[in-house]
Amino acid sequence: GIIKDMIACDHSKQAKLNELVEQLTIIQNELFDAGAELATPEDENKKFSYPYKIKESNIKRLEEDIDRMNEALEPLKNFVLPGGQILNSHLHLARCVARRAERECWRLNATEPVRDDVLVYINRLSDWLFVSSRHCARVLGVKETIWNQHRGK
Repeated sequence: GIIKDMIACDHSKQAKLNELVEQLTIIQNELFDAGAELATPEDENKKFSYPYKIKESNIKRLEEDIDRMNEALEPLKNFVLPGGQILNSHLHLARCVARRAERECWRLNATEPVRDDVLVYINRLSDWLFVSSRHCARVLGVKETIWNQHRGK
């Protein structure tokens, strides 16, 4: 799959990363639902007519994934910079896009109501993408790049 094309790694690492691909596929479907919901205005009864809505269960699954991946990670003592490996970089980039989408959803919410579940989901997604990047670094044995505030001074 896509991860195999991005990186060369042994079979056990590939299996762990394939789980990530499965999770990303679920997320892609949920983002399609979120986009369709955002593009569908409320009906006259102040209800969203799009049937496939982001639900609390979607948010809960993201949070459970975050907790599961975090269990094996060292606690953060510094900021982590994007990079380390192409997969990590892509996940960091996706996190930035998710943060931008969250800001846009809040901006939209100022003029048209956006359901709380969508706002929370997008927020948790950016956290999921960050933790996924750290998880990938651990699985691949890639050293994370730590922010050094004093570098270049």
